[in-house]
Amino acid sequence: TLPIVVEIVIISLTFGFVYLKTKRIESAIVGHIVFSTGIVILSFVLKTSVL
Repeated sequence: TLPIVVEIVIISLTFGFVYLKTKRIESAIVGHIVFSTGIVILSFVLKTSVL
């Protein structure tokens, strides 16, 4: 299940980064939320896999 989760996180981070780079403020807010959520999930997965 780990590779699938990592793929989803990478995709969400990529989408978030693309949204952050857009000029529209709504897209930037959405991108920021998606990007932050992806980082939180990634750190959680890393912690659980290490422990």
